[in-house]
Amino acid sequence: MIYFPPIGWGPTGKEPIQTRGDGYSHYAHPDGSSWVYLNHWSDALERMLHESRVPCINISEYWTAPTLDALRPHFLRIQELAVDSIAVTDLSALAEMPALHRLQLHHSSAGAPFASLRNLTDCTLAHPATMGSVHEAPALERLELVELPLRDLRAVGEMTTLRSLAVSGKHKMSLSGIESMRLDALNLRLRRLESLAPMTGLSLRRLELHETRKLGDLESVGGMTSLESLDLEQTAAPASLSFLRELSALQRFYLEEVTPTDETVSLRSLLDLRNLRELELLGGKHSLRNLRDIEVLGEMDSLEKIRLHNGPKEIDSIGWVRGLPRLRTFWLNGTEIRDGDVSPLLELPHIDRVMIVPTAKHYSHTDASFDLAMQAHRATRLVSSPA
Repeated sequence: MIYFPPIGWGPTGKEPIQTRGDGYSHYAHPDGSSWVYLNHWSDALERMLHESRVPCINISEYWTAPTLDALRPHFLRIQELAVDSIAVTDLSALAEMPALHRLQLHHSSAGAPFASLRNLTDCTLAHPATMGSVHEAPALERLELVELPLRDLRAVGEMTTLRSLAVSGKHKMSLSGIESMRLDALNLRLRRLESLAPMTGLSLRRLELHETRKLGDLESVGGMTSLESLDLEQTAAPASLSFLRELSALQRFYLEEVTPTDETVSLRSLLDLRNLRELELLGGKHSLRNLRDIEVLGEMDSLEKIRLHNGPKEIDSIGWVRGLPRLRTFWLNGTEIRDGDVSPLLELPHIDRVMIVPTAKHYSHTDASFDLAMQAHRATRLVSSPA
């Protein structure tokens, strides 16, 4: 394996510091943010809330009180709130939290005074029986719906402030109602979704499709010319990538765990994507073995990131990376390089992260020698960079 920087290299500085007390767990992040999980009320919890003035609170599943009244002395500073407890049945106190801008409700949204939450911009509803009155939230920009028993999206279709919508579920569902929405981002994890037709007129910038194996036709995606980012995960395998050719604004394409197919899929269709910066093609055991024409990526000089996992069993060479002056990240997993020469990566001016798994005896560098070469390459760049 060739991996740079080495695994575990350098301190991350990202781990929050956890403090536990009677009825709570408090997390303080080095970046200054903090949040607390509440299990039950206690004097120790009251002292911690008063001293830390934490703005982000999660009412855990162990909370047994039916209301949020115990938090009343802290209502004015609560900015983010998640309610995981099924015991909380009275949500009227939300109207007394003027700084609240992010809300997650699990199990029930009934009685939530959405019309009064004037600063609420981000909301997640998970497993409730209904959406409640979320459509009345006056400033909502992002909405996530998890396993709601909806047949279509007409209930959210008139929410003119929404810019981002995420919907997941295992039941059969139509996108009807989405046609008039002014969304920038759409994330769908719908196992029984059968058509994308209602959304083809949207001016989306980001589209994510997950677990939509019943969705047989991706051609309609090709008409969404405003797309800048496209994620396809656990979808039916496209017969070809030609549907991408019209997506001239696309900067990121992510494909993962598509259904295996016997059809050969060429990457030549990507050559029209002159703005593509990130390309991630992540296959399961067999699902992307049929990719061909990997070398054409060397003609896409806008690329900054390439990740290829379980693609073709072998390729002739990676000499084509010399045509990618902006490339920073290169991951090649499960594909053997016939000529064994990985040195072209060391000629790239901005290369910063490399992973090649597995490596063979005939490769030009071992993990250790490549690490040293990359460190020398990085040092040379630093010395030669203008002050």
